Amino acid sequence: MSEENKFNNEEELNENTEEIVSETAEDTADAPVEESDAPAETAEEAAQETADIAEETAENVADAAPEAEIVFDENVEKVTPGKKNIVPVIVAGAVAAAIIIAAVLLYAFGYFGIWFNKYNREYINTTGRTIEEVAEQAGMTLDEFKDQFSLPKNMPKNTYESAAFYAMPVSKVAEVYGISFDTLKSELGLPDEVTENDEWGKVEGEMTLRQYVGEENFDDFKTAYGFGDEVTLDTKWKEIRNIVDTKQKERREEQEKQLAEESAEPEATPAAEEATDAPAETPAAE
Repeated sequence: MSEENKFNNEEELNENTEEIVSETAEDTADAPVEESDAPAETAEEAAQETADIAEETAENVADAAPEAEIVFDENVEKVTPGKKNIVPVIVAGAVAAAIIIAAVLLYAFGYFGIWFNKYNREYINTTGRTIEEVAEQAGMTLDEFKDQFSLPKNMPKNTYESAAFYAMPVSKVAEVYGISFDTLKSELGLPDEVTENDEWGKVEGEMTLRQYVGEENFDDFKTAYGFGDEVTLDTKWKEIRNIVDTKQKERREEQEKQLAEESAEPEATPAAEEATDAPAETPAAE
């Protein structure tokens, strides 16, 4: 569209719009105002009356506009204002968009809100359970569970069990393993600066495979998880942890799938079992 045609179209659009607004204002000013002896009893009724007047005015403005016409001439688009209820359409579109966004957010927080959890974004769900489920299975409240394992007070209930484990302090992890903090620190060769209150996931992540797996188990470890020469004894655990945890998750899910399929298989009826166990009868010789 050329700049000249664009300017002419905008000028024509502005003139038509001003004329419509001017005529509507004059009609509104000349129209007699009906007085009501019964004032609105409530604020809601008054608000409704105002909304009705606004809606009626918008309809009058829309009906006063001429028909729309779009003319294409050598790649030039000429647009004249027309009888298109643009304002209500825009409002309806905005309302629909707001409803969609609200629905998406509710859906996200209801079903995918687990991804808004900072602990879950960092670690893999290896066990398939949340701390709420684990606490319930242990017969504890969520707060009791957090206190027992020294977890953050504000940790969401939909935190993965494995993510919560990584969030535990090193001293609590040692307690879970049934050893002291000093023993854990010594056996794993943790640096002197590691304290009892350090987050286990951070401390574990800085360990090398030489520390965490050991040289004697290194080759078997690589084979079990499909690692190649890119993984060495000096590779830090945080560099491969999610790969290892993902493999563990896949293996767990495969086992659960197999168990589900086995439990779904129909069991043999007692009559069928008896028929199977009974010795075959041979016809009596005559």
